[in-house]
Amino acid sequence: MEFSFKIPEWLVTVVEQPVYIVVWAAFGVFFSALILAVIFSRAGKIFSAKIFDKIATVIVSTLMITWITGFVSMIILLFTGLSGIKMLLIWLSTFTGYFIFSIINYREIKRFSAEFTKFIK
Repeated sequence: MEFSFKIPEWLVTVVEQPVYIVVWAAFGVFFSALILAVIFSRAGKIFSAKIFDKIATVIVSTLMITWITGFVSMIILLFTGLSGIKMLLIWLSTFTGYFIFSIINYREIKRFSAEFTKFIK
C-alpha cells in the first residue's frame, strides 16, 4: 500500500528551478525585512506599544542575519547540484535557528545596535 502525495504548485517550481531559492535568499529576504521594519515601526508609533519594537527587532535581525549567510550558502548549494527541496529545508532550518537565537539574545542585540549607532554618529 502506497501513500499518494501531491506536491503543492509553489513547491513544484522550487523542485524544478532551485535558482528561485537563491533569488529569494538574495533579494526576497532583504525586501521582506525592509517592509516588515516599516510596518512594525509605524504600528509602534500608531499604537504606542513597545511590543512592536521588540517584534520588529527580532524579525529584522533574524532576516538580516539570514540574508547574509543564507545567500552565500544557497549559492554554494546551487553549484553543488543539491535539489531545490533540500535547499529550501536548509534555508528554513537556518532561519528557524537564527529566529530562536534572536529571541533568546534580544537584549544583547538591542544593546549592540544601540552601541553601533553611537559609533556611527
